Amino acid sequence: MKYSAQPLWWLSVVCLVCSVALAAKKEAVHGLSFGATACSEYDAFVKQARFALSAAQKKAVEDLFGQLKKNCITVKPSLCKLLALADSEQLIPLCKKTALFFSHVDNTRVKNNGCLSSMIRSKKHANDFIGQEDTAIAMLAVSPCLSSVASMCHNRGVPATGSLNNLFSWPVWQVNGEFREPLFRSFSSMLNGKGLPKKKEVEGLLSWPVWQVGGAFNHELFRSFSGMLCGKGLPKKQEVEALLSWPVWQVGGVFNHELFRSFSGMFSGKGLPKKQEVEALLSWP
Repeated sequence: MKYSAQPLWWLSVVCLVCSVALAAKKEAVHGLSFGATACSEYDAFVKQARFALSAAQKKAVEDLFGQLKKNCITVKPSLCKLLALADSEQLIPLCKKTALFFSHVDNTRVKNNGCLSSMIRSKKHANDFIGQEDTAIAMLAVSPCLSSVASMCHNRGVPATGSLNNLFSWPVWQVNGEFREPLFRSFSSMLNGKGLPKKKEVEGLLSWPVWQVGGAFNHELFRSFSGMLCGKGLPKKQEVEALLSWPVWQVGGVFNHELFRSFSGMFSGKGLPKKQEVEALLSWP
């Protein structure tokens, strides 16, 4: 028997048509219009709910999914896990607060529900979020530092309004009256999952002479350390000074930033390298 070597392009077309038809059928069954993926997550939540959903509760969930679609936010399975944290009496207010949050986010920065669901991982986190004022939730949602805050508060709950207002007001983030977002992101990288930083720690760390190059703060050097220490916490002064003093970084008596960046890339999220490892690697013919 002979088989055609021609690509079965028509089979791909049939599969595409069937998938579109299936998605449309699923939306029609529910009477919903927030996309096939969202419908699947909606089904999963309804089936896995620890209690029978009332008509009002189902509407609250549908309204939330509708808001996410309206703002072009992709629904991930983590949204169902977030909603599953709520008891029967908490589900509607949690849906409303979540919908409020995503109605304010900038969808050019936020693509899915992960920024919120990554922070809310327990019933206490959910209760605290429900208890926040609408204005506080909106303020966090519109913040250009939302992703950085979510990174630091991973598994720690949504931070209180007062702590955020205080954090953003520190003079250390300001240069000529403008907020230094790249610097803030560098700290959020190191403090991923470790909570918001303390003012004294930030001020103390940034005052170290080791960051000064040509009399000015060298953010490129600082960013190299933040990359290696992603999720590892803030560095210790003695470790930073010792590492930068290694002769191996010197080329013609000048610190080789390009070489250091290469190592920081290899050690992203792995902590600071050991001297013997670096020296041995660079000694290879």
